[in-house]
Amino acid sequence: KIRMAVQSRIRVTGRNAARVLSEHAVILQKLAARDVEGTRRALDRHIGNSLEIALGGTVDPND
Repeated sequence: KIRMAVQSRIRVTGRNAARVLSEHAVILQKLAARDVEGTRRALDRHIGNSLEIALGGTVDPND
């Protein structure tokens, strides 16, 4: 129920989709390079951004 409530508040936009795809690409690049610290940072950023959006905030794509 919580997931459904959160998902109903998240609006998928072209900008959000582009941000998410970009974040996923960075994560995969860091993994492919076996960059453990870079992967951790990329995952932290992605999860933090996703949480911010889920809680009703906004994410600066340039940040």
